[in-house]
Amino acid sequence: QPRPPPSSSKSNQIAIITGAGQGLGAAAARLFASHGARVLVADLDGGKAESVAAEINNAAGGAGKAAAFAGDVTAPEFAPKCVRAALDAFGGESIDILVNNAGEEKKSGEEVWERKEARFSFFFLEIFERTKNAILTFPFSLSL
Repeated sequence: QPRPPPSSSKSNQIAIITGAGQGLGAAAARLFASHGARVLVADLDGGKAESVAAEINNAAGGAGKAAAFAGDVTAPEFAPKCVRAALDAFGGESIDILVNNAGEEKKSGEEVWERKEARFSFFFLEIFERTKNAILTFPFSLSL
C-alpha cells in the first residue's frame, strides 16, 4: 500500500540556510519560508543576506519570517554564532533544518584565462579547498 507523501508544512520550524544571499541558497530560503519555516538567511555578504531576508518578510506581510546573518562558514566561530542568531531571532530551542549551500566563488574576469596552466590549476585547487571546508566544517562543528 503506497504511503501518503510527507507533509510539506514546515510550520514554525527553524531553518538555517548558508550561502542564501543569492542563487540556489536564496531560492531554498524562499521555498522553506513559503512552507512555514522561519529562516535564517546566512551569507558571507551581509547586504545580500539582508536583502533576501527583507524580501521573504515582505512576501509574508511583515517581519519575523526571516532574519539575516553575515559570516564565513569556514570560520570556527561561525557555527555557534549562527545557531545562536537563529535561536535568538525566532525564540526556538533547536534548529530543525540545515541547508549547507555555501561555497566559494571568485570572479576574476579575464585574468583567470590569462594565467599559465599551473597557476590556473593552483587557483582552482584553492577554490576547491575553500569550498570543501565550507561544506564540511559547518555541519561537523554543529555536532560538537
